[in-house]
Amino acid sequence: MTLESQWVTSELIFGAYVKMRSQSPEGFKYKVKFVSADREKSGRFRIVFEDPSDICDKWVQDFGASESQRFDSEMTTLKRLLK
Repeated sequence: MTLESQWVTSELIFGAYVKMRSQSPEGFKYKVKFVSADREKSGRFRIVFEDPSDICDKWVQDFGASESQRFDSEMTTLKRLLK
């Protein structure tokens, strides 16, 4: 795997969405594979996928236009209200 074929994010929601899509028939078609998830010394997350077809950015855009994004936003709002 080369660095050019990696897709990296620090956002858990995007990592989870891409991981979900990578495990679907579409993900298999594009050969997207989860590589690793860890936390950097700064505390930021680092989630890495092998993305030889360069499709992960498009999937994240799809997420932004989906009901999933709205659901996540409402969950975050409710969590804030309950603190």
